[in-house]
Amino acid sequence: LKYFRILIKLTDKDAEVFEPLSKAYGFPKETKEQQEYKEKVLEEELYKASIVPMDIMETVLKVMKLLDLMGEKGSLIAISDVGVGILFAQAALEGASLNIYINVKLMKDENHKKELETKADALIAESKKLKDKVFTAVMQKIRPV
Repeated sequence: LKYFRILIKLTDKDAEVFEPLSKAYGFPKETKEQQEYKEKVLEEELYKASIVPMDIMETVLKVMKLLDLMGEKGSLIAISDVGVGILFAQAALEGASLNIYINVKLMKDENHKKELETKADALIAESKKLKDKVFTAVMQKIRPV
């Protein structure tokens, strides 16, 4: 329940940080000063708009770890729920990564780009391993071959 509340807050925060980014795209760029200002603001807002999806990815990974524990120690009656949950969690994590990757693509700051891409890539890799482990364990309990 704790992570559910956190994720609700993060989805609201994601909408909040997107608004200034959206506005920045509409800034005028007729003069050199306007272009420079627009670039500066866009760079700042692209980074801010990438941090919240990163927080979502990290929180979802924590949920996936709880699902792993539930799969190991929980009731057999709820094992299919663990399987469904792990699949949804993986989709949510990778979905959040798309917002990071689209923002990073437009960034000029190579350090921020690399930092965000590297972290998102690592979270995806870790989550895929965990998803495969949990889903395989669920299937073995439901339909052993």
